[in-house]
Amino acid sequence: MNQARDHLRGGADPAESVRLAKPLRSEGASEKDSDGAFLLLEDAAQKGNPEAMHLYAQFYDPNCKLPRGTIQPDIEQAHDWYRKAASAGSAEAKAALEELKKTAEAKAKAGDRDCRRLLSRW
Repeated sequence: MNQARDHLRGGADPAESVRLAKPLRSEGASEKDSDGAFLLLEDAAQKGNPEAMHLYAQFYDPNCKLPRGTIQPDIEQAHDWYRKAASAGSAEAKAALEELKKTAEAKAKAGDRDCRRLLSRW
């Protein structure tokens, strides 16, 4: 986490942020490592890096099994970031978006109003 904060203090390069974040996105990552990766990817995603957008969306994706630190799943955030990443050329984000849609459809069918609303703007 401290390494992430130190890196972000300067004019952090998005590609370097992704490079630093990737090792922190593993199955055995601690909450602190996951939160550090989140900060790095958030900054890089906001700067337009498609890979960062995809990895950042995973934190919100309820289907993603990787540790998410203190970040709670949010299907709308996942949708928005996967969509941005897919529009920027990420094939992985496009595939994740299709899986996310299936999840949203199942939740909408079960009565989830937020997912119904989300599907209306899919």
